[in-house]
Amino acid sequence: MLDLFLDSFWLGENTQFLINHLLIVAMDQIAFDRCKFLGLHCYRLVTDGVDFGGEKLYMSRDFISMMWRRTLFLADVLQRGYSFIFTDIDVMWLRNPFLRLSKNETDDIQISCDKFGRNQMCAFNLINTGFYFTRSNNKTISLFNKWYTSRNSTKYVGMKEQDVLKSMIQAGEFRDIGP
Repeated sequence: MLDLFLDSFWLGENTQFLINHLLIVAMDQIAFDRCKFLGLHCYRLVTDGVDFGGEKLYMSRDFISMMWRRTLFLADVLQRGYSFIFTDIDVMWLRNPFLRLSKNETDDIQISCDKFGRNQMCAFNLINTGFYFTRSNNKTISLFNKWYTSRNSTKYVGMKEQDVLKSMIQAGEFRDIGP
């Protein structure tokens, strides 16, 4: 998958230069070693007591744990002052996404959708956290902290992070987060 992902940058329109700006977050040692071998910017995400090596079946306890660990990592990136595009490795970059993202400074998060209605701001669009842009500021840091903390709520037990975020958006739980 990593090779196909990287190929998309070479084959895409105006995407080659973006490879130098990638940080590959490896969940296991084999992926980390492959990343380093390819000369990329690599980070090994380690979680005490959890081995993320090998396949994790969709919606298994390990899969859900891995998704929440990713959310915590991204919250830490925001707290360090970095804005980012997060993408799953199965997303192909055939065009430069920065040219399509909103330039509006108040658009703190832009998330891809699996199903999109006519209103881009609609809370009921079916979000997909396999690709999203997040601007680092107090509002998004609070949002990620609230999102991550919600995993322990009885309301969201056993849910993956994407489904929790969707539910929280639809319930209006982020409306009161300040600037």
